[in-house]
Amino acid sequence: MVASALVQEGVSGVLSLAVSNREDKASQGHLMKRLEMAQSELEFALERSSKMPITDVSLLQRRMMLKCAFKECTIVLNKHKLLGDEEVEQRAVGVSSSLLSWKIMRAVQSFSSPKKDQLTRFEVERFEWSVEKAHGFVRDVESGCSLLTLYRCRLQLAKLN
Repeated sequence: MVASALVQEGVSGVLSLAVSNREDKASQGHLMKRLEMAQSELEFALERSSKMPITDVSLLQRRMMLKCAFKECTIVLNKHKLLGDEEVEQRAVGVSSSLLSWKIMRAVQSFSSPKKDQLTRFEVERFEWSVEKAHGFVRDVESGCSLLTLYRCRLQLAKLN
């Protein structure tokens, strides 16, 4: 009676852990997609603004801040992509061992080590906030740049190429 209760608790714990791990992986995938989109938007803002003449010091400072945010976003994205690739490699190596022993090992690891290597919603939101500011920055640069000035700038760029 007691043994069957212990076995039932053990099986229940492993199953709930497996379900929660699957949900964590799905949310991690979604966070990675959001972070990739934020990086792309920051890159677009930097590329767009690099083609326009910026003469205001405050706009130049904002552009530097966006460059820093883009670099940091790229570092965070690459770090988490690398961690994901290592996990895939570990799974490929562990295919020969039994699935149950692998799940038990992962369960023990999840209890013993904190999930500090996982991407958090707050990290992604911080970069998404930078994207909002980047959109405003591009709008400010475009509104401060007359069509004549933009035309002259493009002519100069065409002569250089």
